[in-house]
Amino acid sequence: MDVEVSCSFIPLDYRNKKILIAKRSMDKKIFPGAWENIGGRLEGEETLDECVEREVFEEIGCSPLWLKQIKTKISKYESKKYLNVLYVGEIEKIGKINRKEVEQLKWISYGEKETFHFFPGNDEAVDLAFGYMENLT
Repeated sequence: MDVEVSCSFIPLDYRNKKILIAKRSMDKKIFPGAWENIGGRLEGEETLDECVEREVFEEIGCSPLWLKQIKTKISKYESKKYLNVLYVGEIEKIGKINRKEVEQLKWISYGEKETFHFFPGNDEAVDLAFGYMENLT
């Protein structure tokens, strides 16, 4: 069985204790309109860091100021196996949003997270990002 590798990124706002989440485009075939982390599939010979940097730029038009890998998870959906590498970091400013991928962006606090319908597995990633931020302050 082949394993599909993807990287996801959660931008942190330490000052306001918030993270940035993205609402999937309504044109997506799988889970349209669900909230998720920024990211996508590893392409060609790129490294994991290159993958997450490319995906962040493609989806929200900016580059991470820094990256920290905080979790690697293997999961299965239908007949496919996935390996996802979760990163956190900071961004300076959101650029051009790719509307084919992202319908909306929202900075949320920990208390707000329960009000969002997340893409499967992304709620766990959100908890990890808030935990990482809490441990640094």
